[in-house]
Amino acid sequence: MAKLNNDLTTLVYCTYVGGSSDDYLTAVGVESSGCAYVTGYSDSNNYPTTAGAFSRTLAGGSDVVVTKVAADGRSFIYSTYIGGVRYDQANAIYVSPSGSVWVAGTTGEGYPVTPDAFQTAPAGSTAVSFVTNLNSAGSAISYSSCLYGSRTETARSLTMGTDGGLVIVGDTTSPDFPVSSGAFQKTAGGGLDASLTATLKSGSTGISGETVEFKVDGTAVGTAITNASGVATFSYTVPANAALGSHTIVASFAGDTDYAASSGSGSLTVSKITTSLAAADASGVIGSSATLTATLTAGGSGVSGKTISFTVDGATVGSGTTDASGVASFSYSIPSGTAAGDHAVAASFDGDTTYESSSATATLT
Repeated sequence: MAKLNNDLTTLVYCTYVGGSSDDYLTAVGVESSGCAYVTGYSDSNNYPTTAGAFSRTLAGGSDVVVTKVAADGRSFIYSTYIGGVRYDQANAIYVSPSGSVWVAGTTGEGYPVTPDAFQTAPAGSTAVSFVTNLNSAGSAISYSSCLYGSRTETARSLTMGTDGGLVIVGDTTSPDFPVSSGAFQKTAGGGLDASLTATLKSGSTGISGETVEFKVDGTAVGTAITNASGVATFSYTVPANAALGSHTIVASFAGDTDYAASSGSGSLTVSKITTSLAAADASGVIGSSATLTATLTAGGSGVSGKTISFTVDGATVGSGTTDASGVASFSYSIPSGTAAGDHAVAASFDGDTTYESSSATATLT
């Protein structure tokens, strides 16, 4: 890391920061005193840490690192690991006026979270987003949480709003990423999102910092840079009209002065999103109306804009369209002459090009 003077003509200081393996610094913040805060991730089991730090031990394949550097660049005020049992990577940092530090990025199984976390890292996970607040001494975590759906997420940037709320920006391939009730967009755009992944190795060692190109059925769809473990991941939006079934993925490395070209293939299976429909019991009086209700969800989140059909005792009585929360309702007029007691209600969603069909039953009394 390096610091230049105000007119960018003089090097104030420049220093290495790292251990004996691969180390990557991805973001920097500076406080008013001139101290710099850097974050990123390390594969080194001897990355420089300081006494009293939150963690001085590498916990997984790679861990987040946070280091506070003195204004003259000659010493570390604190330096710590933060990580779980897999691969953790920080992409962004924000230094608060109080001196505490927020970092955000991608993590997996076992990442440390606080009791008030929004979500904990699920077992076996390898790519969910996280946000962590480290106290001003670098000795303890004040808040830490994960944020994810059923696929992969990465937090890319963060800042603090004027109201004190934290703003985090990133990307997701999950169709069920948690969204708020008043969100601008409540569903994933375009077609389905898929995470294309390839690992580039020399022998058993991952090769970092190289470009991998991905093709689907012979068409180039994008490129990604390999990380410290040699893994390149590209978020591919499957076209809405893509045929269901298996598609061929080819990942290619063009080679360079150090490494020969190589390629590998795999398959992308395009399928519909599984849905779940839940119908609510209802009650009413003969000659009046009863509200029939059903909720359509995918991955725990409501699916909006879908038609739900209702039947009573096997006869179709009407339909409703799901709202932003996935709830559809229909006002059913109970005919005169209807027998008192329980009647069978069925709700059904026929499915479409994106979502699988589902159905549910309830009782009208």
